[in-house]
Amino acid sequence: MSMRTVWTALVAVFVWMAVVGGVTADAAQPVTREQVLDIAKELVTPGGCPSLTLAECTLPTAFKIREEIAEMLAQGMEKEEIIQALVDKYGKGILGAPERKGWGLVVWSMPYVVMGTAAVALAGWLFHRRRRSAAMAVNLKRAADEEEEETIQQMLKKYL
Repeated sequence: MSMRTVWTALVAVFVWMAVVGGVTADAAQPVTREQVLDIAKELVTPGGCPSLTLAECTLPTAFKIREEIAEMLAQGMEKEEIIQALVDKYGKGILGAPERKGWGLVVWSMPYVVMGTAAVALAGWLFHRRRRSAAMAVNLKRAADEEEEETIQQMLKKYL
């Protein structure tokens, strides 16, 4: 047998195994840990670990939800679909951050509004303080000039 015949036979066997073995394009996709954690970073564990994301939490509930995410990824679901499915199942409390619409938009913008208001108030206070100290300096200089003038006048009276 020639080498070409052996290779042809091997290719034919692999093709036959693929067709008979049921390997199709619809088969479950392998899911990596990074894919699961990418989605889990945007969620929190319902009822536990309030300051940790689902990716960081070590509660059994967190492991269960991460397994659900892996199963959904294996089924070919997209990130947004998975997050929506989990929100439908567990409620909006599972979201790690509020949505950027409605009242959630107020929550997202509030830190910027507070920081801006504080910056304006601080600038106003500093401006007022500087202006007041400048006015005090002018008054002190005027008082010193008047005192010096009075001293000079007394010396002139004494010697003239």
